[in-house]
Amino acid sequence: AHVVVLERDSAPGGILRQCIHNGFGLHHFGEELTGPEYAGLFVEQAREAGAEIWTDTMVLSVTKDREVVCMNPERGLVRLRAGAVVLAMGCRERTRGALSIPGTRPAGVYTSGCAQRLVNMEGFLPGRRVVILGSGDIGLIMARRMAWEGADVRLVSEIMPFSSGLNRNVVQCLVDNGIPLKFNHTVVRILGRERVEGVVVAAVDPATRAPIPGTEETVACDTLLLSVGLLPENELSTAAGVALDPVTGGAVVDETRQTAVPGVFACGNVLHVHDLVDNVTAESLLAGEAAARYASAAATAAGSHVRRFAGSQVAAHASEPEETAPKPANDAERPFRAVRGTGAVRYVVPQRVGADAAGSVDLYFRVGSALKPARCEVRCGGVAIATRRKPVMTPGEMEKITVDAAKIAGDLEVFADGGKDDRAPAAGVSSGADEMTCICCPMGCRMRVTPKPGGGWSVEGNACPRGARYAVQEMEAPERTVTSTVRVAGGSEPLCAVKTAAPVPKGAIPACLDAVRATTAQAPVETGAVLVENLAGTGVALVATAYVPSA
Repeated sequence: AHVVVLERDSAPGGILRQCIHNGFGLHHFGEELTGPEYAGLFVEQAREAGAEIWTDTMVLSVTKDREVVCMNPERGLVRLRAGAVVLAMGCRERTRGALSIPGTRPAGVYTSGCAQRLVNMEGFLPGRRVVILGSGDIGLIMARRMAWEGADVRLVSEIMPFSSGLNRNVVQCLVDNGIPLKFNHTVVRILGRERVEGVVVAAVDPATRAPIPGTEETVACDTLLLSVGLLPENELSTAAGVALDPVTGGAVVDETRQTAVPGVFACGNVLHVHDLVDNVTAESLLAGEAAARYASAAATAAGSHVRRFAGSQVAAHASEPEETAPKPANDAERPFRAVRGTGAVRYVVPQRVGADAAGSVDLYFRVGSALKPARCEVRCGGVAIATRRKPVMTPGEMEKITVDAAKIAGDLEVFADGGKDDRAPAAGVSSGADEMTCICCPMGCRMRVTPKPGGGWSVEGNACPRGARYAVQEMEAPERTVTSTVRVAGGSEPLCAVKTAAPVPKGAIPACLDAVRATTAQAPVETGAVLVENLAGTGVALVATAYVPSA
């Protein structure tokens, strides 16, 4: 099968190109990578497999018959006929217009993702005194990034009683950098006319989320970053007749990630907003394999003389015939079992499972409130066919439970409940017994560390040995990996993403950042190239995490 990827940006990799922080790939590759490194591995794999990648390509429409119309500066207006289409357009951020915050319209209000691109790819610092509304992962990461670039991040305000981001990001982004986080607070007014001069923050009623009169506080700032939620980018899906889930905002799909439109699949953040790129990858592989099978059946049904493409974003065309391919045999009307969430479960993906499904089926879901401890069941006809217990479940972390397809005899109900988790993420080191949140993986285990009488440390609450090692390191000599960018001379892009090849002492981070800002790389820059041998005297090298060709 011929695979074509249609990419709107000037280079493949999507949003990962601007996500220069580490933490990607722990599940899929078994190592911690930055966003550009993670994306680069898959771009290389796609090219080695023979896929075509069309960059600077805007998709204008996708039809029920899998006809894709796109615009490309080299090819002009192109009409493509696909054997199968995989929708992977990602998501977009909620803007100020979705919040209706009173005030004027001054400069200095950005979404966190926009600020991330400005800082990490274009080399602009949006402001010097920053308030962030919302504690989603992008907002948390940008709080640290802005602080590391010299900005004064005054406050992160969260309207909910818990963070919508991962606990490990609360710790390593906010707690590490002394940035305050206020739960049950929101911005009620933006001050300033030409430029933001401040914001008014107020406490909200935990039940109604309405601001409480008399709790207003003015915070002087010149920049407001919004991290208030993501929306699947589903305009193309809707135009193609794809049914959308009212909770996720993404398509209704079966266990292969096929939508109700035959031959059209969806995966990643366009289907439902993920917390981990590794889960996006797992879902993309599932959808891609199913799309390839569908396209192969379509080509066989149409005759071997017809060339058909199955794309990994939105996909491409057969060379000459204009007729619609006959419906392949595997597209017969399948009986489905509905899947719905109950209890604390907000939504489940997939929303339906074919009655002929085989093997195991992974059901992904999110809870609507923090639970500790948490219990999840998958019920069929009122009988539990899969169960899972977990110390903590939070809205910021997507959960998964696996079901044996042979046990699915009817509609499924994914149920979760548990106690209330009202603790803030634990961090900080003091004498005696200490609680901390592990940052080694997204689980964010809450650990208790106690000194042993004869020396050393006793660690409780960790789910793996790595967590215990982290706890001891955090007590004795805490370390962090530094990620940033350096200027590039003679490059096609002004910046190159970099990281320290190993963690450095937390106390050395300011000196490391100063040394990074003083570094200029010469294009071309290869991924993995050593730019500084001994960064700020730490003995740790500074390496490039992205490829920047010469201009």
